[in-house]
Amino acid sequence: MVINKVRHGKDTSNWATGMIKQLSKSSIEVWTGLKQRLWLERRVLITSSTVAACIILLRCTGLLQSWEWAALDWFFRLRPSPPVDDRILIVGIEEENLQKYGWPIPDRVMAQLLQKLHSKKPRAIGLDIYRDLPQEPGYAELQKAFANIPNIVGIEKLKDKTSDGVLAPPALSQRKQVGFNNVVIDADGKVRRSLLYSWVDNKLHTSFSLHLALIYLKAEGIEPQAAKGTNYLQLGKTVFKPFESKDGGYVRTDDKGYQILGNFRKPSIGFRKISMRDVLENKIPQDWVRDRIVLIGSTASSLKDFFYTPYTSDLVKSAQPIPGVELQANFLGQILTAAQSGQGTIAVWSDSIEWLWILVWSWLGAILIWRSRSVASSILILFLAGTSLIACAYLAFLAYWWIPVIPPLLALVGSATVITAYIAQLKEELKRSKEFLQNVINAIPDPVFVKDKQHRWIVLNQAYCQFLGYPFNTLIEKTDYDFFPSHEADIFWQQDELVF
Repeated sequence: MVINKVRHGKDTSNWATGMIKQLSKSSIEVWTGLKQRLWLERRVLITSSTVAACIILLRCTGLLQSWEWAALDWFFRLRPSPPVDDRILIVGIEEENLQKYGWPIPDRVMAQLLQKLHSKKPRAIGLDIYRDLPQEPGYAELQKAFANIPNIVGIEKLKDKTSDGVLAPPALSQRKQVGFNNVVIDADGKVRRSLLYSWVDNKLHTSFSLHLALIYLKAEGIEPQAAKGTNYLQLGKTVFKPFESKDGGYVRTDDKGYQILGNFRKPSIGFRKISMRDVLENKIPQDWVRDRIVLIGSTASSLKDFFYTPYTSDLVKSAQPIPGVELQANFLGQILTAAQSGQGTIAVWSDSIEWLWILVWSWLGAILIWRSRSVASSILILFLAGTSLIACAYLAFLAYWWIPVIPPLLALVGSATVITAYIAQLKEELKRSKEFLQNVINAIPDPVFVKDKQHRWIVLNQAYCQFLGYPFNTLIEKTDYDFFPSHEADIFWQQDELVF
C-alpha cells in the first residue's frame, strides 16, 4: 500500500539518500507484511485444528455413527456388481412349496431333497432349516440321509440375550457337522458384520458359513491355520482380522466373538437360485451342483426369515430385506473369495490415522477458503474439495478399505465456515479502518492518497481530489493512467514500485 502526501515546490533532499530511505522502508514493510501473513496463516491452522478436534470428539460420542453407516451403504449400492458367484447354489423353499408340502416341510420330503442333491455330487450341502424335532412322516428316512451324506452341515441357534437358542439335528451334532446361524444386527436393524466363531458357556462354536467354507476349501488344499505371530484365522491368502468396537464408522460396538465386516453382493444377481420343487422334479442342471456348495433355506415371505443389509436401502423405494439363506450365502462367498484370491475382506484404519485424515481435510478447507478471492469461488472450491473427499473414500472402498467420510466432510465444511466468518470480520474491521483513515486525511489540508498494489487509489482526501480536479467517486479505484499522460503515469508507477 502506498500512502503519499503531495507537496508543492522543489525537493531539495539528496536523491541517493531518499532512495536508500525508501528501500529501507520498503524492506521493513515487506518484513512486517510477511510476519502479519504468517500470523494470520497460523491463526487459520489453529482454527482448523480446533474444528477438527471438535469433530473427532463428536465422532467419539457415536453421534456420527448412523451417518457413517449410511455412507457405507451408499458405497455398496454404487459399486459395480461382481459376476454371479457360481460356487454357491441357493435352493429356496418358496410359497408354492409350502402350499404343496406344508410347513414344516415333512422329513420324508426333506430326505428326498437331500438325496437328489447328493446324487449330483456337490462339494457341500448346507441345511439352513432347523431340524431339532421330528417332522413326520419320514423321520427315520431323514436320519438315514443324515448318516449317509458325509458333506452335509446343519444349523443351530446359540443362546443369546433374546433367545434360548435352537438345538442342531442330533445326528449331525454327533458328527460335529453343525454351524450356528446367529446374526449380528446393528442398531438401525441392518446386518453389516458376520460371525466366524462364538464362545458360549466356554465352548467354541463355528458358524454355519465358515463350516461350509472349510469343507469347500479343503478340496482346494486350503486348511485353517493361525496367522504368524497372532491367533487370527488365516485361510489361504487372507488373514481374517477380528472386528474391534471402533473399526470403521463404529463406536463402542459389541465385538464379542470373532466378527468380521461383511462384504455383500447385490441381491438380485448375487447367486444362482432354484426352487425346491424344481430339484425334486429333476429340473436342475448338473453343472449347477457338481463341486458347488448348495444352501437350502426358506425364501417364502410368510416364514419371515429375512434380514436387512446395506443393499436393502433406497432413498426412493422402501427397503426390501433378503432371505436368511441368501445372507448366509453372502457370508460364505466372502470367506471363499478372501481365501482363494486374497480379496473380499474390508480393512479399516487405526484411530490415529483416521484422526490425521480428519485434521488434513479441516486444514484444507480452511486454507482453500482463506486464499479464495470471492464467495462464488469459495463455494465452488468447497464443492470440488467435498467431491474429491467422497471420491477418495469411494475409490478406497473399491479396494476394500472403509475410511471415514462424514467426519472429514464435516471438518472441511466446518473449518471453511469458521474461516469465512473470520474473513467477514476482517473485512468489517478493514472497512472501519478505511472510514477512520478517510476521516483523518480529510482533515489534512495537503493532498493525500492511498494506493493498493494494483496502483489504484483506494483512499483519497478532499484536498487531493481538488488538486486533480475530479470528484472522489470518479477517482476512487482508478489509476494514474486514467488521468495523466502515459509518460507521467509511467514515472508515478515507478515511484510507487520503489515504495512497494
